[in-house]
Amino acid sequence: MKFIFSKARKRYIKQIIQVNWIWVIKFDNEEFRTFNGKDYIRKHSQFTDPTPNFYDYYFEISKLITCEKRGITWSNIVHISSSDLYENSTPITLNELKNKEMRLGMKNQAPTEKCSRHHVYYFCLYPFNLDTPFVIGESIHGGIADSGGASHLSLKELLERPGWQRHLTLADCDWAIGLIAREQADIQRLVNILIKERMERYNFELLFE
Repeated sequence: MKFIFSKARKRYIKQIIQVNWIWVIKFDNEEFRTFNGKDYIRKHSQFTDPTPNFYDYYFEISKLITCEKRGITWSNIVHISSSDLYENSTPITLNELKNKEMRLGMKNQAPTEKCSRHHVYYFCLYPFNLDTPFVIGESIHGGIADSGGASHLSLKELLERPGWQRHLTLADCDWAIGLIAREQADIQRLVNILIKERMERYNFELLFE
């Protein structure tokens, strides 16, 4: 395994949230920073070329990542220490965090009546925006011809939306249906549970405190 360390002051990871290709990391000094792992994963992982379905490619890559207090490891090939992550990450404000999206589920259901090759259903979470933390959407055709759309929803709006359970199932996120139905009283608790479940499905440990 290749180890990457810096001579910077030692830091430890207290919390990490995977937001697509970005890792939002809370360090032991209580500072939030973002680390972009997209190019790094492509450079060092065994996946040298994207699969025909980019979304499948992304999720397969995600399954190779493990995390602990002292750093992140890709498929037992490369380990980046938490101190090096700190030095190569970017500070982010709490206001900026509200725009960070985490995909809980996504799946291409093509062929469908609307498109024979690209009809992606997705369900996303904005962990730091508790007013409207959920996004339900579709991508049809893709690219500049995409005719899909998405809606930002509060928990109340999500529960009142007809067919939301079916949409989550099509987005390969049926595991979240029961959690959402059960944890309605406390939105912060629900968000934390959804993040924890999502991260554990891809070998991350979310909280170390």
